[in-house]
Amino acid sequence: MRPPWWLQILRILVTIISQIRKRICNFCAQRGLPIPRALRSHKAGKSRGSSRRMKGNDVRRAVQIVQDQQEAFLARWREIHG
Repeated sequence: MRPPWWLQILRILVTIISQIRKRICNFCAQRGLPIPRALRSHKAGKSRGSSRRMKGNDVRRAVQIVQDQQEAFLARWREIHG
């Protein structure tokens, strides 16, 4: 059984954020720059979860899911966050 659409979106967004965070840490480490405070708990070059990298197809799929389910997603967001 497939997980609900909102859980699929959440998993994809978490993966995207993790990849961005990792890239920022690696960029700073390569150039000898301090790692931003909000990212310091993340070790540059280390993966906390899956070692699978985001591919262009994953991003397109995430965007498509969000676009297809936009009204339901926003309605649920408003329920949670007001």
